[in-house]
Amino acid sequence: MYYNIYGCGFAGLISSLGLCNNGFIVNAVDINRDKVTNLNSKMFASSSDEINDAFKTHIHNNLFFYQNGDEPNSPQASLVTVPTPFQGDQLTLDFVISCLDHILTHIKVDVPKIIIRSTLPLGGMKLIAEHIASQGQNAELFYVPEFMREGTGLSDWNDPPLSIVGLQEGSECPEFLHELFKHTNLSACTYQEAITVKLASNAFHALKVSFANEVHRICSDQGTSSKRVMELFCEDTKLNVSEKYLRPGFAWGGSCLGKDTKSLSQQRKDLPLMHAIIDSNNKHIDYYKNKILESRVSEVTFSDLSFKPNVEDFRESPVIDLIKKIMDDDQIKQINILDNKVDFYEHALIHEKINVKSFKSNEESKKSNYEFFHFQEEVQKL
Repeated sequence: MYYNIYGCGFAGLISSLGLCNNGFIVNAVDINRDKVTNLNSKMFASSSDEINDAFKTHIHNNLFFYQNGDEPNSPQASLVTVPTPFQGDQLTLDFVISCLDHILTHIKVDVPKIIIRSTLPLGGMKLIAEHIASQGQNAELFYVPEFMREGTGLSDWNDPPLSIVGLQEGSECPEFLHELFKHTNLSACTYQEAITVKLASNAFHALKVSFANEVHRICSDQGTSSKRVMELFCEDTKLNVSEKYLRPGFAWGGSCLGKDTKSLSQQRKDLPLMHAIIDSNNKHIDYYKNKILESRVSEVTFSDLSFKPNVEDFRESPVIDLIKKIMDDDQIKQINILDNKVDFYEHALIHEKINVKSFKSNEESKKSNYEFFHFQEEVQKL
């Protein structure tokens, strides 16, 4: 018995490794031939030892990679983990629809079982079902959103904060899904409920980050320790629910929080808080831009461009947004970037003031004479 997983990005790879850990054979499928070739050649490295160990354990044992169209065609079920990027004011289903069309053409079973794990817009499962029907096709559709964070993906798979399955109204969760996700207890709900929970969860996480950062700005004006204020605030685990995301820091970014918050905020015009989450995050970037300029420094050094510490993902990075905001100011004469993990030119940081430096460690970077800007603190002159 084997499963096909379509999309070898973060969610697809973690889902593949998680199912392999559960004892299943997984065929991971991607349209990018070079990616598939590299993965089959074991050219893969993560900042997580747990993920690296799982990959080494399963590759070519019960984990196999295929280019789209070459994968086995009789899986127990197919999981879809392709991107749903934000376009205009909604998430787009273009990649999901294209993937479904391929599955329905390629898979040789009477009624394919298809599990959607990609983030969907409200009403997304209805649109998917209507598209399949318009093609004269039939499929069993399930929506099992993922709640995995980059940097702790496999740990979140093994012990998810939330585990739900969206079903057609009136349906019961089939036994094969309970077996597939046997490491957790699935809670059944409707398609729309599952989609809303997924979007609302990430919108709430974004809200918590923005809330803590606004408290930090208030504390900073009064000379109060925001760290101590939020430590005390988080001692209340009965009413404040959880301490996760409630630590002051830099602006949030990445591929999930902003996208899901925007998607939810577009549902009605009278959702001022949802709109304010994005606005507050942008203002937090401006806050640090002003901090830099108020310090009267002419040279600023950034030690990491990722959207949060200990990950290797630079999508929607607020650090890059901050650099773009300061690099055209006359006060700033030079911006040093100390990071050897990324091709900065992919992020449009081509500017006469940008100076990319390669350091083996943060300790080595501190030996420089640069002004060093650290996002968890204030401007530090080292």
